[in-house]
Amino acid sequence: MELRHLHYFIAVAEELHFSRAAERLHISQPPLSQQIRDLEDELGVKLFERTKRQVHLTEAGKVFLERSYGVLAQLEHAIAVTQQIGRGEVGRLAIGFVDSATYTLLPEILRVFREQFPAVELRLHELTTTQQIQALYDKQVDVGIVRSAISEPGLSVECLLPELLVLALPETHPLSAQTQVSLSTLAAELFILFPAQMGPVFYEQLPFVNKPDFVRKSLKRQFRCKLSSAWLQQDWALRSFPPPCKTSTEAESFTDHYKNRSLKPDFIWLGGSIIPPQS
Repeated sequence: MELRHLHYFIAVAEELHFSRAAERLHISQPPLSQQIRDLEDELGVKLFERTKRQVHLTEAGKVFLERSYGVLAQLEHAIAVTQQIGRGEVGRLAIGFVDSATYTLLPEILRVFREQFPAVELRLHELTTTQQIQALYDKQVDVGIVRSAISEPGLSVECLLPELLVLALPETHPLSAQTQVSLSTLAAELFILFPAQMGPVFYEQLPFVNKPDFVRKSLKRQFRCKLSSAWLQQDWALRSFPPPCKTSTEAESFTDHYKNRSLKPDFIWLGGSIIPPQS
């Protein structure tokens, strides 16, 4: 049995007239009659009752007509879905992204994509740049959004949004009056940065951060934002960032030191953790 047999059968069943069915199918009547007989022989049942004036469906023919409609509908659906998948309109899309992409780029991308491809299931994975590269190689994600330009074999890279590298300083800092600052002038400064493993490409672009004498404080994103805000509001912020305190006694001593200077620190390093100072 071939698909054309179903089309021939449905045309005759709907027209209940072989001549009209043949005209509808753009074929002559004798070949159509032969195709219907071949179909009945293959099924082993009569689908039509024929007289000189009328053609009627048998009970078996009525059931076969209903099932034939279902088969063709499923086939049309399968064809439509296959074509949509080929055009990228349905299916799944796994996206890797760095956390900072959620502030500007990612929400707009998701909004536009959802409008254009509502049937595509999106799966979002927050990963570092290094993790995204490996996930792309392992086919765990289909596309990655990273902060810095990368060059990896087998990966295609496109710039989505160019951004400037901005330096945040307290108003009293000697460099705050300048509109541009060269990286070489920052080699001796103290920075609040994310951990190197979260953005190794970024660290590679700043040559002085990998020197043995470079000092940085690496914090989680949520606290880093709060810390940067408090840090920049203090006159002593950039030059006088407190070193880690190893004991509670040192922390209390540090607090007393700044009380004597009429300054109240918002945080104190204690063994690699940050604690609020005692009032």
